[in-house]
Amino acid sequence: MKEIPVSVQLYTLREQCEKDFEGTLKRVAELGYDGVEFAGLYGRSAKEIRNLLDRLGLKASSSHVPLQELKNDLTKVIEEQKGSSHLSMGL
Repeated sequence: MKEIPVSVQLYTLREQCEKDFEGTLKRVAELGYDGVEFAGLYGRSAKEIRNLLDRLGLKASSSHVPLQELKNDLTKVIEEQKGSSHLSMGL
């Protein structure tokens, strides 16, 4: 039977991400998670995020984006997400 990939929701690790984003992702990978669901990019571009994920062997499953950002500047949100390994938005 094929295994189902498991991602961790980075919102639950937001305090750790604020202190050491790369270190937090490294630890997530070490714990055996397949991917992450973003809750912000912590000042990095989607390309930087993609490179970091590739290096750590993680996938991005989705990303939290505040509704106000979607309403105010959807084009900017889409551009910010380009280059990552996902484009998935839920309302």
